Order: sequence, then structure tokens, then C-alpha cells
Amino acid sequence: MSDIPTLHSQARKLILSVGSGISRLESGSRRTRRDAGNGASSSRYADEELQKQLQQLQKISFDLESLWRMQSMSGKNTSSMNIWKRRIDQIIDETSALERAMDSCNAKYMSWKAEEAQRQELLHRRNGMSVTNFDVEAEGKERIRRSKQVAEEAYQTGLSVLSSMAQQRDVLKSAHRKVLDVLNTIGMSDSVLRIAERRIAVDKLIAYGGMAVITLVLVILYYWYG
Repeated sequence: MSDIPTLHSQARKLILSVGSGISRLESGSRRTRRDAGNGASSSRYADEELQKQLQQLQKISFDLESLWRMQSMSGKNTSSMNIWKRRIDQIIDETSALERAMDSCNAKYMSWKAEEAQRQELLHRRNGMSVTNFDVEAEGKERIRRSKQVAEEAYQTGLSVLSSMAQQRDVLKSAHRKVLDVLNTIGMSDSVLRIAERRIAVDKLIAYGGMAVITLVLVILYYWYG
């Protein structure tokens, strides 16, 4: 298992990388439709890479907290462990902020794609058939209505993803608590064994001491009455 400084260094690098990637995604969402269309596939590839990095960052954050708890229970330098605790809490907070920013970018991208598809379809229909201005306006309103519906569905999908991530986080926290319970149980067992060992040693001393005293008394009585 890696030590805390190594994991912390990896986490800081991932935070910088993911944060920079999210900034690029947000900048790309403000480009013109032509530029966005030309870079759509590369943008999605970058999005997938960011998701992988974010998942790796979440795992490292969990490992950092677990490792800190184990080393704290082992009685290492308290002052040093307190400093690392603050740094690890900062990593966890920044990871949560990046998760929210990534979810927001995904929701915006899905909404933009739905609206862009509707606009392209409307332009195609305009170029392919002769319609009156009234028909164009009515069709445009219908497309806008559908775009809003698609955006709402995308939003609901985003909420479902967030709910699933929250459930996974709860499962990880539950497993974490079970691990800590096991570690606490092991620590108590060690304490009980040490107490038992000391008690056995004291009992031996008492027994040997008693035997020595009895032997001495018998010797004295033998010489006294002999």
C-alpha cells in the first residue's frame, strides 16, 4: 500500500488535471456551433478521460482517509497526523466540488446536443420545402417545445446519475465503517491479551513466592525441633 505523502501527491496532480479539463469543457460549450460541431468527438473523448481521472481521484481520496485512520490508531506522531488530516479533508472537499462541476458539464452538454439536433432538423426542413412564414414560426415553436422536453429528460437523467453516485458513496462509507470496526476489535483483543499475560506472570510470582516461603518455614522447623 502507498504511503500518505505519495497518495496525496497523486491526488493533487489529478485535481489539477481534472480541474483544467473541466475548464476546457466549459469553454468549449461557449464556442460557436461550427467549432463545437467540428470538435464534438474529441470533446466526448476528453470527457471520458476526465470521468476516468475523476473516478481514480475518488478512490485515492477514500484510500487516503482509510490510511490516515489506520496510522492514527497505531499511535504515530499526533501533530504530524493532524496536519495530514487537514490536507486530506481538503482533498476530499475539492474532489466533491469537481464531481459537482463534472455533473453540471454533462447536463449542459446533453441539453445542448438535443437543442442542436432540433435546430439542424428545422434548418433542413426549411431548406427542403417551401413553407409560409406562419408555418415556419409554428414549426419553430414546436421544435422549441420539444427541445425543452428533451432538456428536461436530460436533467432527470442527470439526477438519476447523481442519485446512483450517492448510493455508491454510501456503500463505500458503510464498508469503511466495517473495516474500522474490525480494526477497533483487533485493538481491543490485543489489549485483553496483554492484560491476561501480565496476570499470568503475577500469578506465577505469587505461586513461586509462596512455595519458597513454605520451604523456608519447613527448613526452620526441621532445624529447630531436630
